[in-house]
Amino acid sequence: MIENPYEIISKVKNHLKKCVSNYEYIKQLDESEYTKCRLIILRLCKEEGREIPKVLSGCLDMDEFLTYTYDGIRENSEALLFIQETFNPFLDIARERSIAVQFIPVEFTPPKGLYYSHIESEIKKCDRKILEQDYAGAITNARSLLEGVLKEIILKISGTHPDPKKDLVKLHNDARSYLNLDPSKPEIIEPLKQVITGLASTVQGLGTIRNVVGDSHSRKYEPDAHHAILVVNAAKTLASFLFGTYEYQISKGFLKKREV
Repeated sequence: MIENPYEIISKVKNHLKKCVSNYEYIKQLDESEYTKCRLIILRLCKEEGREIPKVLSGCLDMDEFLTYTYDGIRENSEALLFIQETFNPFLDIARERSIAVQFIPVEFTPPKGLYYSHIESEIKKCDRKILEQDYAGAITNARSLLEGVLKEIILKISGTHPDPKKDLVKLHNDARSYLNLDPSKPEIIEPLKQVITGLASTVQGLGTIRNVVGDSHSRKYEPDAHHAILVVNAAKTLASFLFGTYEYQISKGFLKKREV
């Protein structure tokens, strides 16, 4: 299940409060949660023009955070107040943003035995970077995800790796041809032709938007949450359709798996 920034910050805040009364509790905690929380708050500070709390800019794990918290503080009540004052402002910001834009990810599980194994990691990076408000990074990973899926399908059907110089649109055209999805074919009904043609426009848009707002180039525009969510979910929907079409064609005997 995908967590949202509000839930991540709230969870870490509550964990640290429990450590105040029982320091041994820290041994049960996952430090990666603190890392995610810290990165989210650093991002929020940058976007909101806020000063980064010194405790978060200087403390990389929960043990360091608690050491800083108790520096000059002797009472647990003071430590609890310090933790609340550190996290509560960012909980308010995260809550407002989650109301404005809710991230409901498209669920996409790629088939096993991938030659382009980075596909699985790209899926995780897309979702994680949206939660961390790294929207440009999410868009770049969405483009890489789709490129990997197209190359995977071409390799499975043709038995050879596609030309690395081909752009996303050319890769999609090749994959569409291999999958018998050429809209000019008379046996394809008109409504499906329209959908297939629309997918081609989606691919072209995914390739272009990555160049404009992705994190692999200097960019003129900063993407927002709704941009990244649209791109990531579109890439995963298209990837799911392409793999589903491939499996269908194999099951019907229209295609044969090639040994690579």
